Amino acid sequence: MREDGKFDRKALSEAFYQYMNVEEDFVRDVLGIKPAIARVFVHETALAPDDHKEILDYERASAVIKDASCITVGTCYCRHKMEHVGRACDNPQDVCLTFNSCAENLSKRGVAKKISTKEGLAVLDRCINLGLVQIGDNIQSGVNFICNCCGCCCEAILAAKRLGNYEDFRSNYFAINNEDQCSGCGVCVKRCPFEAITLVEKEGKKMAQVDLSKCVGCGVCTRFCGKKSLKLKRREDLKYVPFNTVERVVVAAIDEGKLQNYIFDNSALWTHRYLRKFLGVIFSLPPAKQALASRQLQSRFFAAINKKAMKEAYSKLYQDGEKLVEEKNK
Repeated sequence: MREDGKFDRKALSEAFYQYMNVEEDFVRDVLGIKPAIARVFVHETALAPDDHKEILDYERASAVIKDASCITVGTCYCRHKMEHVGRACDNPQDVCLTFNSCAENLSKRGVAKKISTKEGLAVLDRCINLGLVQIGDNIQSGVNFICNCCGCCCEAILAAKRLGNYEDFRSNYFAINNEDQCSGCGVCVKRCPFEAITLVEKEGKKMAQVDLSKCVGCGVCTRFCGKKSLKLKRREDLKYVPFNTVERVVVAAIDEGKLQNYIFDNSALWTHRYLRKFLGVIFSLPPAKQALASRQLQSRFFAAINKKAMKEAYSKLYQDGEKLVEEKNK
């Protein structure tokens, strides 16, 4: 959130709080997008040595930071907003990370501060040690942001807990508890940002119990477990993560039956109107037929854009567009 004094921050925060935390229409729509916009990054330090052989680079927040062409750090919107409505926690606000072209734009406009890779990794380590969850762009390549989230202020976590939508956020891990080692101290219950752990009594002994329907595999609980009874285990059903933003948007459009509006967006051309109707018919077919059409569209579309010539053309088009925007803003 900007801090340049050009607007009433308290009034805006109250409006955002009403829109995001009281009313449900917007958050339901956002959480209904599939593939999800954001995903949880597992705490790499919570993994056993053998698990590091299985984790992929796009699952590592540290890899995102190291691969970024530009890194910026800015004020956490969620905690900043909560501060102005009197509900903020004590966690730091200067920890919101953005990357690549998104970071370049925020830096140019004074919204975020450009930092080095070393400084970005330091922000990550600081937040992991505080028990914050890393939630970022749900894509493999060209990740735009990673937020460092708490369970009391973060919009995504609050919405997931309120609406029961945990599955779409999850990492490829889940927490398990060794009941023989567990002391039943309850620290993990307090630390879990998704409220996925409760204390239960078995044979006269209190112990932690993980609700796997709520566990997103962030690893926060394992960091604060004094007895080391909580461990992370890799899921067998690995989560689908789109390759890039284009793939995520296209797959979401197919899921919503709106792909035709993205491809043929000029309502003035009769060809676009006709082709929108054509695709509209496809998306009104019975589920089995629609699934078949969706798979064909996806495979043909992605096969086309992944060809070298198409990638080069898209890259040139993007760069030309960036130049036009820069010239316009001069």
